[in-house]
Amino acid sequence: MYPYVLLKTGRPDQSLKAFLAYDVFYPLEDKYHVGSLFPYFAMAVSDANQRNALTNISKLLNVHASDPGNIFETSLSRAVVDAALARDDDSFNALTKAYRNIQYDPEGLLGNWYTLIQVAAWIHKKTGDDRFIDRAVEWARMHEVILPQDAWAYAFEARYAKRRSDRVRAAAFAEYLDPKSEWLSEVPASIRRQAHAWWPAHNPFKIKQDQDTKRKVTL
Repeated sequence: MYPYVLLKTGRPDQSLKAFLAYDVFYPLEDKYHVGSLFPYFAMAVSDANQRNALTNISKLLNVHASDPGNIFETSLSRAVVDAALARDDDSFNALTKAYRNIQYDPEGLLGNWYTLIQVAAWIHKKTGDDRFIDRAVEWARMHEVILPQDAWAYAFEARYAKRRSDRVRAAAFAEYLDPKSEWLSEVPASIRRQAHAWWPAHNPFKIKQDQDTKRKVTL
């Protein structure tokens, strides 16, 4: 998704224009719901310093607040807007509401868990409020249990967890599953070196063979 790439690479003005062009063919919002990309659109609006547009988005989200099948996307978008408007407590409550209403979405662009945690990290960067990143780390750990093959969850924990032992373990899994992960690339080299040393003795994918029970076949 081109607008998302522009946003991720620090070009919010271009991203906003691309989102609006995208909206002509695939509406970001209609009378029934807000789409899965709407939180990223709100992030682009904020990063492009379009305060009036943020106010309009806030009013639009009020219209969708009672949509029972769209609580996750609406609440996540609300968290972004509230953070951009310096309403940190409201933003945290909206983010928590999004988590409580998260659903598996096989048609989503990035996956709802990934989007939830990425938005929490964006809000933390925007506000400096550690509640957001601490909660996001908790959710990343949950996701490691739900889908242990998803490297990004380990990489996120390795990047943002506070306890060093947790970061080392998570970095080891991330190195094994996706050594080129963006979040992993931001992990200090000392932790990554320790993760390399930790991994051989803790690799859960390695099949251990008991030499005493191996049977020899003779003809």
